Amino acid sequence: MLPRSISKRWKIHESTQRGLMRLAFLLLIAVPTGLILVGIFLAQTPWYSRYRASVIAEQLSQQLGMQVRIADYCELSPSSRLLSNVVINHRESKREVMNARLVRATLRSGVWNIELFDPKLQGDQIATSLRILHDSLLCRPQIAPRNTRLPFAIQIEQLTVENSTRIPSLFDVRCSISPSADDARATLTYRHASDSKEDEIRVDLVRYHQDIPWTKVELDTGDLRVPGSMIAELLPSISGLGGIATFQGGLCWSFDDADQWEVSTLEPKERPLGDSIAKLRGLQWSSIAPSQWTGQFDLDLHHLQVRNGQVVRASGEVQGSERGGYISRDLLLQAGHWLGLRSWKGRIESKPVREVWYSDVALRFDLSSSGLTLTGLLPARENDVQGAQAVMTTKEESLLFEPIPGPIPVQRLSSLLGGFDRNLPQPDGTPTNPPVPRLSAIR
Repeated sequence: MLPRSISKRWKIHESTQRGLMRLAFLLLIAVPTGLILVGIFLAQTPWYSRYRASVIAEQLSQQLGMQVRIADYCELSPSSRLLSNVVINHRESKREVMNARLVRATLRSGVWNIELFDPKLQGDQIATSLRILHDSLLCRPQIAPRNTRLPFAIQIEQLTVENSTRIPSLFDVRCSISPSADDARATLTYRHASDSKEDEIRVDLVRYHQDIPWTKVELDTGDLRVPGSMIAELLPSISGLGGIATFQGGLCWSFDDADQWEVSTLEPKERPLGDSIAKLRGLQWSSIAPSQWTGQFDLDLHHLQVRNGQVVRASGEVQGSERGGYISRDLLLQAGHWLGLRSWKGRIESKPVREVWYSDVALRFDLSSSGLTLTGLLPARENDVQGAQAVMTTKEESLLFEPIPGPIPVQRLSSLLGGFDRNLPQPDGTPTNPPVPRLSAIR
């Protein structure tokens, strides 16, 4: 207990005590309560919603490298946000890439779950969308806002692709992204409107953060056939295979920032494709020999590995369409000479036409560093060489080739293709130099 003299010295008048109590109540209770009430009131006003929407839009614009506009913002709970009328435009061209009526983000167990309602994707901006996924969300984790470094999953019930007759709408689109210090992984699954719910297409994408960063992409279509136009968005170098081509199977391609790349078939997991790892249907012969070969063909790949523009190994079977087509007589004679194939040269030269109509094409091929081995799969006619297997036939006869025994040297193939590591010219004769087959031509 303090001495009586000290207690008398600090004794406060009763009116002063009441004043101090009122001041403490005002500073510690009334003012904070008032500020909270004002904040709650302001948070419910349209002005604050527009302000928060502009702040979030600016953050997303910096992260995605695009121009993001958000009409309204609502905080449903401390861990749930709702954005209205979200529009993503290209920063330079100002063209719309994607829009969604509502976007709901919910934080559950350390993972952001993002749902998009009524999203619409422009068909000519698919490559841009893939570039956003790769460049902004996987390649630049160091500039991401703190909260977006958490794993997050995107869910879309139906994604409508506008202004595109080749790519259908996508259903049950799910994308999960898991960033880490060493790499960033993304998994995308979806299905088409005509497919059953059990069948889905899967794309796995991994970006490795190393001294020379590199990316690996794996595509697995399962039992489904994917339009070739969708594959061409991922791999632009195959866009010339024809507008009606479809793909079924698995592909894997990788590339790094030193312009080293590789494309190969993906070993099947549980895919009923027989001996084939990948199947392409509805390909056009004109993509190989423009204006010299018409008709369609199917390709079954048993193995494929292409590294930096050179074929390391390729094997499979080719089957022509039942409707047949026309092939240039000069092309037949040149191919027989270039590839060293034994042909019915006299019959071809004796025909007084520029084109030869064929009814069927079937062959098996194996291409490696040692050369090309071709095997015809069509039975020869009775008036042909006994036991010969034809590569191409007409209704009247086996006009075309019987491959010579052993592999055809790569040097001879080089003379046919104008250089084994070069690309065939465009239909107008101009040289072609396709981009490195990266994910949607990243650079």
